[in-house]
Amino acid sequence: QEVKLNQKAKSDSSAEIRKRVTQCKQVQLERQGHNNSELSGSQIQEILNRNSILAELAQRAIDRMDLSMRAIHRIVRISQTIADLEQSPLKKEHMLEALNFRQDMENSGITASGRNKIGPALTDG
Repeated sequence: QEVKLNQKAKSDSSAEIRKRVTQCKQVQLERQGHNNSELSGSQIQEILNRNSILAELAQRAIDRMDLSMRAIHRIVRISQTIADLEQSPLKKEHMLEALNFRQDMENSGITASGRNKIGPALTDG
């Protein structure tokens, strides 16, 4: 199959994306009364306790990637949001995608807080 480099990929319109995000937020509010970003540690632990595959993946990420529980909580929040955007139950694939996002950020020199790891001395004009 030939790939044409100048061909644009089909992407969702802003209106379609806005609709999906609104639906995603509504699902979160109906399920837990707040956005995934506000999930408590105990709510996240419940999610992991209900799904042994996710709990095992979280433990492997702690062990192999040297992640803290705080980082795992962030990963679970993002994973749940990915699942909600797909209108799907939370699955291993969602957590792997969130872990990949984190890995990509670290590889590009950006910390989880969105700050550049390089530091102000190298980033200021």
